[in-house]
Amino acid sequence: MTEQKTLFKDDPAIGPDREYQQKYMSERRRRERDVLINKSRINRRRRARCKPNPKAFCRTYFPDIFYNPFTSDQKQIIEAIKQRLLFGGRQAIAAERGGGKTSMTQIVAGVWGIVYGYVDYLVILRANGDEAAATLATIKHYFESNELLRDDFPEICDPILALEGSAQRARAQTVDGVRTYLKWGTREVHFPAVKGSAASGAVVVSRGVDAAIRGLVKEEKRPKLVICDDIETRASAESVVETKRRKQVIERDVMGLAGPGKEMAVIILCTIINRRCLAYQYTDRKKNPQWNGIRQQWIKKMPSNIDLWERYVEKRREDLIAGDMTARKAHRYYERNRKAMDAGAVVSNKKRFIKKLLDDKSWMEISSIQSAYNLIADMGWESFSCEYQNDPPEEEQIETIGLSPRIIMNRCAGIPRGIVPAWCEYLTAGIDIGRRLVHWSVIGWSQGMRGHIIDYGVEPVHSPDGDHKDQAVQKQIADAILITLLRWRDWEADNGWAPEVGGESRHLDIACVDAGWVDTAVYSFCRSTINRKYRPTKGFGTMQKTKFRQGRPSATRRSGHHWIGSWQADDKIWLFHVDADYWKQVVQGSFLLDPGQLGSMTIFGDDKIQHSEFGRQICAETWTREFKTGVGFIEGFRQHYRHNHFLDTVVAAAVAANMRGVKLMTVDTGEKPGRKISLKKIQELKRAGKL
Repeated sequence: MTEQKTLFKDDPAIGPDREYQQKYMSERRRRERDVLINKSRINRRRRARCKPNPKAFCRTYFPDIFYNPFTSDQKQIIEAIKQRLLFGGRQAIAAERGGGKTSMTQIVAGVWGIVYGYVDYLVILRANGDEAAATLATIKHYFESNELLRDDFPEICDPILALEGSAQRARAQTVDGVRTYLKWGTREVHFPAVKGSAASGAVVVSRGVDAAIRGLVKEEKRPKLVICDDIETRASAESVVETKRRKQVIERDVMGLAGPGKEMAVIILCTIINRRCLAYQYTDRKKNPQWNGIRQQWIKKMPSNIDLWERYVEKRREDLIAGDMTARKAHRYYERNRKAMDAGAVVSNKKRFIKKLLDDKSWMEISSIQSAYNLIADMGWESFSCEYQNDPPEEEQIETIGLSPRIIMNRCAGIPRGIVPAWCEYLTAGIDIGRRLVHWSVIGWSQGMRGHIIDYGVEPVHSPDGDHKDQAVQKQIADAILITLLRWRDWEADNGWAPEVGGESRHLDIACVDAGWVDTAVYSFCRSTINRKYRPTKGFGTMQKTKFRQGRPSATRRSGHHWIGSWQADDKIWLFHVDADYWKQVVQGSFLLDPGQLGSMTIFGDDKIQHSEFGRQICAETWTREFKTGVGFIEGFRQHYRHNHFLDTVVAAAVAANMRGVKLMTVDTGEKPGRKISLKKIQELKRAGKL
């Protein structure tokens, strides 16, 4: 107490010594804002060991994030970032969603690069300002909360921790009496200027791609590294204008930040959305080799036994429909057949699956390839290809007829399922054969090829597992398919389809069955039917890589409209060859005509959503016309979706109708009689109002 009284000299009898008190308080405030750097905790060996090795740095200082060994893909990303930090240049990395590319880049570039002085000015560019600020907040959190960083880099972390969460304290902060000029904002960070610190004065700035980029040069200090992290949204990737604008931001504004004669590193982290987006362009090494593009995939090599995985996907969907959200039946199917199902598969990260123990003591997932196929079953192959394979399906950027699943879904006629409209004169069906499922469609027709899809569906095939190339397995598969066909035939004979205006049930006049795969089972089935109502067919066209040839009629050859019947002497049956390209164009074009018009097609019901998968399969293949320099126009079908079964069934039903006597509408095309109408001619006729 005596000392305090002496220091402040606040005895009323003596009077306040204001000058002394001001000096004391000034010294006190100086000590409060002066940060003591505690170097006693530094593990210099650990710190030195991680300086040349960013992988060791990640595993050492962030073991809670990088607890699994690095995969080859992750090592590739880390090494690519290191090279850009050391030597500058451009780097575009398209990695699968959730593969850790953002975390690795934030830590390698935003922490390792900062603390060892490899980068003194970092710019984080995101799709918008809020996302950019969130990335900066993550980097700040690493410096505020990591105890090992605090121990080994006190000259960086101690001034930051001294703020105690209050950025305002940075204004007057000092170390050994010298201001640190620390700035700890939400969109901009200046690391403390401390003598001997490799990160002294380093700057990290976050910006949205729509913000001002050109004004980032600060006091003659220019960015050394720019990280463009997911700067595209799905909406911007679909817009040609937005894609072009963001490309200009990168190539003009961002690249212009480098000073004269200076090399700046630019790293683009992305996931490919479509084949027009910036991610696809910059990772294309042939068109943009300067970006050193990397495209990584979850599944590097597909499994050998795809049929088993298709069955797994079906079982998983069945489980989910039944209410089992963990799909235990599908899981047990995988456990029983794991060796065969894993054969040939190569994944980027073997540790990437959900390791969760369920109530029944089984694991949620037991392998990376199973986890991948769970996503494929839940989200579809097309979405999986974009998000996790960086291989989006080819889109129509050339001439097409403009058909889409939405157009087909909107062709609902309001007639209940299974009801035959009164105007239908003929009833035909198309049947497509698969190892696990038989797809079928039933269509009512009138002359002029006006059609109405009355019903469609699938029938399970209880075929055995195993190698389909084995003769014994082939025989069992053929028997299973034959049983399914016979069961469907008997159901049709016993039930049929109800007419719209009452009366007896309507039955098929004729049906075409796909014999392109297991012909023995199809031949046996067709021979067993009365009046040969079921006919085996085989398509020829672009997708089959074999052109259709009409040929001339003979004793063993029947000629129809873009189909022929060929007598198979050994099998004692007529096999019908179909011009698949022609009839697919007829079927797909029918959905573009107004309902009720000759040649048009409608579909049962009034619920559009129920036909989403059907519509997707009808559009699985699209006739395109593309001009290639030195070659000219090339026409043909391109497949965009693997499952095209319902397209094949509708085509087969249309061919069956033509066999029954239903003729196509007559259009004055100006073409020679019997010649297939080209895509160009179809478009000209539509513009002229003739179609």
